[in-house]
Amino acid sequence: MKKFVSLLVAILMSMLCFAVPVYAESDAESVTRDSNYPSGVWNLATDGTYYLEGYGQSNGYLYSLKYFTGKSTYAVHIDNLGANYTITVRLVKNTLIDYTVHSFTVSPGNSVDETITDLSSNSQYYLKFSCPCYFEGTVS
Repeated sequence: MKKFVSLLVAILMSMLCFAVPVYAESDAESVTRDSNYPSGVWNLATDGTYYLEGYGQSNGYLYSLKYFTGKSTYAVHIDNLGANYTITVRLVKNTLIDYTVHSFTVSPGNSVDETITDLSSNSQYYLKFSCPCYFEGTVS
């Protein structure tokens, strides 16, 4: 019986490492923590502020659920709700070869407000978060 319980615990723990959801309060969708990129577009000029939160236990990345567009300046606010890990946040431009246009870090238990300027209002961008992480925030 001890072996069965140990095996069951091991299986459950490994499952947590592969499927950790990130939620966007703006549209109540979720995506698993892996190499999935955003789907759909959130126009910040017409749809307003985008709310997001995420939790990832293992090394890797979480992505915003939507591509952002509609403005040339983004105000990004991120609260690092974790106690142990600094989060690196990247704003990535969605092109044939995606590249980071801005990045910043958020220390455990702290918040950061970043204003990112000189963006193309017609281009699509997304946020990429280093894991492990536990955060919430907004993009406007």
